[in-house]
Amino acid sequence: MVSEVPSSFGKEIYSLGQNHGYTNLFGQEQEINVKQSPVFKFPIPEVTFRVYEISIVEHCLLGTHHFFLGKCTTTILKKQNEQLYHVHWLYK
Repeated sequence: MVSEVPSSFGKEIYSLGQNHGYTNLFGQEQEINVKQSPVFKFPIPEVTFRVYEISIVEHCLLGTHHFFLGKCTTTILKKQNEQLYHVHWLYK
């Protein structure tokens, strides 16, 4: 999952990181409202400009790094403005 959000929401977006151990963010108290992504039903901020839901096609180890080959499953585009980019780690 890759999403683009307004840079003005940076503090709120990074505050979501404290929830990384939860299996379900819905119903949890947080600084920003979330909704479900269309295909994988991951929590995404309601203020998101663009969401890419990516299916992993192949994965391999390159030394100490992981290489993922993915295919974009869903792209949602709303209005654009100044953006903050954040790439999430793989959800299991």
